[in-house]
Amino acid sequence: MSGLHMKVSTGILARLGEELTPDPDQGIMELVRNAYDADATECRIEILGEQGKTSVIISDNGVGMDVSGIDLGWLVLGKSKKAEHRLTPKGRVAVGDKGLGRLAALRMGKEALLVTRPANQPGTQYEIMLDWPKFDAADFLEDVDLDIQSSKTTKGPGTEIFVTEIGNSLSRKDIERLARHILLMADPFDDSLGFRPTLIAPAFTDLEKKVQNAYFDDAEYHLVASLNDKFLASASVLDWKGNIVWHTDNLGGEYKAPPTSFDLWVFLLRAKTFSTRNATVSEAREWLKVVGGVHLYHRQLRVRPYGDAGHDWLEMNLSRAKSPEERPSTNTSIGRIVVKDLDSVLMQKTDRMGFVENEAFHELKRFAKDSLDWMARMRLKDAETRRETDKQNANKEVTKGKDRITEFIDKEVASDKQEVLKQAFEQFEKALERQTKTLREDLQLYRSLATAGTTSAVFAHEATKPATQIEKLSSLIRRRGTKEFGEPFVRILSPPLELISKSAQSLRSFASLPLFLLKREKRRAEIVDIHKILSDILTLFGTFLSDSKVVIETDFVDETAKIRGSVALAEAIFANIITNAINAFKVNGARVRGRKILITTSKSGPRLVVRFLDNGLGIRDIDIAEIWLPGRTTFSDGTGFGLTIVRDAAQDLGGKVHAIACGELGGAEFIVEFPLGE
Repeated sequence: MSGLHMKVSTGILARLGEELTPDPDQGIMELVRNAYDADATECRIEILGEQGKTSVIISDNGVGMDVSGIDLGWLVLGKSKKAEHRLTPKGRVAVGDKGLGRLAALRMGKEALLVTRPANQPGTQYEIMLDWPKFDAADFLEDVDLDIQSSKTTKGPGTEIFVTEIGNSLSRKDIERLARHILLMADPFDDSLGFRPTLIAPAFTDLEKKVQNAYFDDAEYHLVASLNDKFLASASVLDWKGNIVWHTDNLGGEYKAPPTSFDLWVFLLRAKTFSTRNATVSEAREWLKVVGGVHLYHRQLRVRPYGDAGHDWLEMNLSRAKSPEERPSTNTSIGRIVVKDLDSVLMQKTDRMGFVENEAFHELKRFAKDSLDWMARMRLKDAETRRETDKQNANKEVTKGKDRITEFIDKEVASDKQEVLKQAFEQFEKALERQTKTLREDLQLYRSLATAGTTSAVFAHEATKPATQIEKLSSLIRRRGTKEFGEPFVRILSPPLELISKSAQSLRSFASLPLFLLKREKRRAEIVDIHKILSDILTLFGTFLSDSKVVIETDFVDETAKIRGSVALAEAIFANIITNAINAFKVNGARVRGRKILITTSKSGPRLVVRFLDNGLGIRDIDIAEIWLPGRTTFSDGTGFGLTIVRDAAQDLGGKVHAIACGELGGAEFIVEFPLGE
């Protein structure tokens, strides 16, 4: 039998729609991109209604579509007329691809209505309704008839899309995420594009104000790198005054990627640095929370997920963890990479989340990472030169000081007393040498700890990726399984899927701990709030405590509890004591139920007292004086460094710490005292 044709099940709409692009904001962004391709200068997104009756309206003032455009373009899935990538009348390169992107947004609701007015047919308006229940009831797509209605209008060219009765209403978090995507979509740092989408929502207005308050001029460094059409790259770094500090015409050989520009603004978020700037540290930090990271703009529009929160695609935070000095993070910098790509060597994935990682994309990424590495080398070299100069100057000053003292003794002191003074000075020098030797030994110890810390941070950074992927896949399996198999799936497989998801969340929580503790800005000396630090640490340790079945009780003094020091030192004390308490419940004979850690704060004259008590077995099998020594531990998998760090950190903060083997709750008790700050 001849003349047969393949048929397409209506179920493919679900596969290509909500399952291919599960995030509603991502689908809406595709409709905004369509407005850009239609040469619109304005695009308005409105979210109306309440739970179960939410509607989304996307309207633009572009060129609209005639019957041919609707029939051969808007209704076609899997092939887009934009694939030719010809320039629009406004000179834009179309960004649509495959014609699949809009389907996710259109499928969000019960119905999708297209109203369009083509610029080439003034006074004419076309409408077409997509009634999704009709598609769901049919076996094949070709069984559903669609009708394009025409009418007269006085409105100008443009398009409106109405998506009604959305099943899963957009949450506040969805709207905030959508607002950020819309604001950053059309490069907000370049006004020449002539396209500004707008979301009608309070979250958008708040974020818009933050984005518009740009603080580029307050950046400490500005990296400017470019890749030309001959695959060669150059780079410069400018200081905050706009002066070129470093430059290279040969970044690293050839990069087989399309012409690209890369700008990165690096901020030193310190009060001293911002004392000569227009903005404050807090203003710059709040701004970076919204716009921070390196964003990728392809044909003038931003491509997700590059630059999204948590998506460190250039591994800036990993590089910083490996070598913290002179490296920016996604929290202290903002960057943009602009690729025009007229030859279409970069291809977006079908789900529109990023590019296919072909040779061109890898080369583009290598160019950006090499630019960052070059800047880091230049900054590190400069810092090393300053350190060496300071060291030499310090040695010279010490020698000069000794010579001046000797000269003073010889000239100004009576001869019968000179010998006594010289002996006293020699004793002082010997004591100073012993102190210097002790400091060198401490430095060696903490370099070893730093190596262990940065190594764990690297592993932690890598561990978050598979954990996040496991969470997403378990969510997808749950959604698809529930839809396909209904109640039996929910009853039999939902519990193990929930366990998988929770395990992935725990893994991600564990991985976040070293990254959280190693943040560089926490090392600044300032007035810090001990209650806030304790609360943050307890939040961070939430999964550890839950998995260990340990309950935390707190009794904080009803006053401010501030000291002068750094967040990093305080965190080092609290994190190690809490870790010690958790481990105490894992030894043989420790209680299984009713595990408790009590943390209290109180004031004693000019000092703040923080107590940690647990109801474990207490400190056993080791002399109480030896618990502070490096390498001494009673835990089989312990390092013996935790309490050494606690002791040294407390002393560095001008405080002290002591331990009681069996405290009020029956287990160990640690008392840390700090001098109160202003």
